[in-house]
Amino acid sequence: MLRAQLVLMVWLGGGVLACAAEPAHVPESATNIAPKVDAAIGKYLSESRARSAVKSGANPTASATNPPPAADPEGLGNAALRPPAAPQTGLADWKQRDYEQQLEVARQLRQKREFSQAVIGLITLLESDAAEDIKRPALLELGLAAQQSGQWLRAQQVFAQYVVRYPDDPKVPEVILRQGLLHRELGAHTLALAKFYAVLSSSLTLKLDRFPYYQRLVLQAQIEIADTFFLQGKYAEAAEYLARLLRLETAELDKPRIQFKLVRALHSQGKHDEAIGQGNDFLKRNADSPDVPELRFLLARSYKSLGRARESLREVMLLMESQLAGANQTNALALAYWQQRAGNDIANQLYQEGDLLGALQVYQGLAQLDRSPQWQLPAWYQIGLIFERLRQPAKAAESFTQILAREKELDATASPALKTVVEMARWRKDYLGWQSRAEAAVPPPPPAPVTNVPPKAVKAPAPPAKK
Repeated sequence: MLRAQLVLMVWLGGGVLACAAEPAHVPESATNIAPKVDAAIGKYLSESRARSAVKSGANPTASATNPPPAADPEGLGNAALRPPAAPQTGLADWKQRDYEQQLEVARQLRQKREFSQAVIGLITLLESDAAEDIKRPALLELGLAAQQSGQWLRAQQVFAQYVVRYPDDPKVPEVILRQGLLHRELGAHTLALAKFYAVLSSSLTLKLDRFPYYQRLVLQAQIEIADTFFLQGKYAEAAEYLARLLRLETAELDKPRIQFKLVRALHSQGKHDEAIGQGNDFLKRNADSPDVPELRFLLARSYKSLGRARESLREVMLLMESQLAGANQTNALALAYWQQRAGNDIANQLYQEGDLLGALQVYQGLAQLDRSPQWQLPAWYQIGLIFERLRQPAKAAESFTQILAREKELDATASPALKTVVEMARWRKDYLGWQSRAEAAVPPPPPAPVTNVPPKAVKAPAPPAKK
């Protein structure tokens, strides 16, 4: 009971910090629901103290403000004089079913992301006289509601109390895994790794009847260890874990995702040859994966780092021409992001290195990705600059004219950088027009005179005389 009190006191105290830090995660109004939660917790704590006092032999109701009960003149307080009590088995079963239904309703509310209502139902269960087989999952649901609503400090505190109160529960390894994820979200990478390693050590005492469940947890913990190493910049350790997982023969692993993470780790290490090998193998096996756009971006950069500009350009063009079959909105946005980023990155490098034709090809592809002025006008400006350097002023002026024709589409919210692009395009177009007129005004130089006199032969110098 004391532990239940501590859980709810921690929930109340931690909730202040969590709600203040991240109010946007909870869809319901915190001001409307907080008094209800506070009242439920206060009632639970007061009743818990009373029950504790009864167990210790004290009379919790005897005080200056609460006088002792009046005498019973009819003797109904005597058990021998009372009528026989009705059997309680049916009532207990009914209450148990009611508690189970309340727990299921709270679980469904959490799954629907109605977190405030779910929390009220769960606290009501925790303050009731329900059995431990109801309060235990209710406490776990309380932690899950906090985690999913972004209240990580509160969730961490509830999960910690769950582990303390139910150390032998089969769900403890999963709770420890969630603690590790929360530590990582809070930036405590060392504590996160400690929790993930604790999940691995729990496999030493696993129960055979739950072997598949524990196996999935252990595999997930290894993946999280690799991800944590990657976030810390320890790419070698991350690649080692991922390569080890990739060699396992199990259907429980999402091997395409693991191989993709391995490519990222190898690329970040600068092991571009290995990254290219793993990346091309990934493309052969998983051509329709939503990770393909980012993978092609990594391949393009690896090829560029090795001086293989043609292969790099090929990957960029394949990326910009690609379409994900049946892609949802999230994948479509990711594809557009990597297309734009890869194109910009490689095109700028090619332009700076003097590969004007390669840069022109990429910029022309970039201009077709997004027809909004914010994206298309800067791409057209770069195309105009390239045509200038290629000594094709007419095509350069055409690109700058396209920019000026869309100036009226810019509103007051247009960025200063975009307005600068328009002004620069106007200046360069005027400059090209002036240059063209100046060249037309200057007469061409006269041709060289033509004569029938053959040019004089140049005599070779005489060799030096021998002594």
